[in-house]
Amino acid sequence: MWAGSGNPSTLAKDCATGIGLGVTLYGFSYFIGHDIVAHERLGAGVANFFRKAFPYLDECASVHFQYHHKLSKRSDDHDPYGPPYGFWLGPYEVECLKRGEEYAQMPLAVKIVMWTS
Repeated sequence: MWAGSGNPSTLAKDCATGIGLGVTLYGFSYFIGHDIVAHERLGAGVANFFRKAFPYLDECASVHFQYHHKLSKRSDDHDPYGPPYGFWLGPYEVECLKRGEEYAQMPLAVKIVMWTS
């Protein structure tokens, strides 16, 4: 009990800071890419500005819109949206599918959540 009562080590602080900063930056970039650009929540003008400034962001948003805004009509399909499952690696996953190559599959936890919902 006394072992954890002291101040955290410098390594623990550095790790916590790095993890916190990484999660924050990823969340901010995902908000910009997904909500502002792909779904144009701040209007088409703002989305087009980001699309022109960052061409890969435009590609990710286009793949997201193309593949995730249609539902499969098959009744036996447990995943009506289909791949790609990642936003930032979506263009890569689509290229792998076109070549018939294996890519990172949907995590088991996500499959279970989709199956139970």
